[in-house]
Amino acid sequence: MVHEAARAAAARGAIGPAAGLAEQAISLTPPEDPDLFQRRLDASAYEIRGGETAMLIESLGTLCHYETYIGSITPGLLERAVELERAAPRPSNNYSPREILGLRLM
Repeated sequence: MVHEAARAAAARGAIGPAAGLAEQAISLTPPEDPDLFQRRLDASAYEIRGGETAMLIESLGTLCHYETYIGSITPGLLERAVELERAAPRPSNNYSPREILGLRLM
């Protein structure tokens, strides 16, 4: 329900509210739910369009973390997220792409 509201907001051009709703939908989605991956992708797209760099980096880190554990890796995504993280200040290190890269290299 919340995910659909995020998509509707994005379709209307309300990117800020769409990103907020997308993050709320993610927080309400159980980790084992197969829709979580698509919700993370959608949230990342809204954050790119809305210029929310810090949230984008965290979303990409979370998405790459999820990909690592399900064994379905998007080629180059983590590397691009690490480069974006290096170039932008972040308020926290939650789901840092650099940390996820470290996990993958172990």
